[in-house]
Amino acid sequence: MVVRKVKTAAKKPARKSVRSDAENIPRQTAITESKAPTAALSRYLTGITLTLGLSVHLGVPPFVQGGAQSKPCIEKKNGSLTFCIEDVDWPDGIKPYFQVNSIMYQGAKAIARYDDGVATSYHVIFPTGSYPAVIQYYITKFGNPTKTLNRLIAPLAAPRRENQTAIWQSVDTLTKQVTTLEVREFDDARGAFPDTRRGVVMLYQQWSEPIFPNLSTMDMIILSTQMRVNG
Repeated sequence: MVVRKVKTAAKKPARKSVRSDAENIPRQTAITESKAPTAALSRYLTGITLTLGLSVHLGVPPFVQGGAQSKPCIEKKNGSLTFCIEDVDWPDGIKPYFQVNSIMYQGAKAIARYDDGVATSYHVIFPTGSYPAVIQYYITKFGNPTKTLNRLIAPLAAPRRENQTAIWQSVDTLTKQVTTLEVREFDDARGAFPDTRRGVVMLYQQWSEPIFPNLSTMDMIILSTQMRVNG
């Protein structure tokens, strides 16, 4: 395993203090209090590039995305597999809803997986209370979800509960590849027990390999430490 810093050309942002997840969640407004649609739709979006923020999408090399002067990365499999902590160009109105302070990273960022130098998957966490705002943001951006689910999860030492999930899927008109943007109220995509304090946004293609468990807890600690060192 090789740990490295990937340098990009953008300016280094001013260092900000990191508050707890709860402190960073802004007060909900009327537009963000609506619940996710409950009716599943049997259609795909066509020719739409699904993104996390304004422009972060799949299929690009690590040097194209992210706005930080440097970003921590871990290489595996002789460099053919790379994981990085990325900046995301969230609009000002939604960015506060993605502010977290976790072992994975601090701030409003994402974990990216690169296979052979190309982005194949993203994992973004947010405070669970931000779920309605996150759903409304993507409805405004891409329309109603193409599918919704109420999945059951089994938290540690707690009763089973529903995990609201909204999915947007888009088909590339040339390659016929399906790209999926998935938002879950609780992050249960990291293995072990679900995280009931944080939700997750995942962006991936139909052939994408998962980020976890390939990225271990120790890897995340190393990445988070590198991010703090970079400021």
